[in-house]
Amino acid sequence: MLEAKNRSIGVVSGIAAPTRFSICVKGHAAHSGSTPMNQRHDALIGAAEITLELEKEARREMAHGTVATVGDIEIAPGAMNVVPGETHIKVDIRSISRASKARVVQFLYELMEHLRQTRRLEITCRMLSDETPVQMDEALIETVESVCRSKNIASMRMPSGAGHDTMNMAALCPVGMIFVPSTGGISHHPDEHTNLSDIITGIDVLESAVLECAGNAAEQKAGAAKDQ
Repeated sequence: MLEAKNRSIGVVSGIAAPTRFSICVKGHAAHSGSTPMNQRHDALIGAAEITLELEKEARREMAHGTVATVGDIEIAPGAMNVVPGETHIKVDIRSISRASKARVVQFLYELMEHLRQTRRLEITCRMLSDETPVQMDEALIETVESVCRSKNIASMRMPSGAGHDTMNMAALCPVGMIFVPSTGGISHHPDEHTNLSDIITGIDVLESAVLECAGNAAEQKAGAAKDQ
């Protein structure tokens, strides 16, 4: 995103948090040649419909940085000539907006109930985790943006779709994050690469932001001591 928009610094506005599910779709295994299409209870088709409809719903929530992924699937019995009798999928729904994520989760529940009725499938769903998105501290965001302006460094606010240790630190203190561009926008992948010049820019902004925060803290401490 940063490279595509020609920005050197990403000022993180919030960190998306996932809600994850393990879903089992049960139909009836049957011979692929002797079972007419209108008599099938295909578990894989049900799981595929969940996958496709969930993608559509997540696209409708894109403005909130919401995404949905089916990243794992197991099919039984797993033979070319057998209509799948059971399919297991794992779903990851995440967003920086609790409300948006809740809408997609509710859509998933309603979709599963719809498929139980229309496709005559047994569908069970187990929630694996339900985490809360974390917002960055506005004062820290503005500090980083101020540093970028003073150095004529192009920046933009952006959410983090991936989790970070910052999510845990937010329970203890105000938090902020800085991103630098990845070549081709590829991150969290073996092919990820960041140019040294962008790393240096990120370090420069981080150093200046830390010094500014430290200076502000020192001024506040001195002012408090003077008032005593």
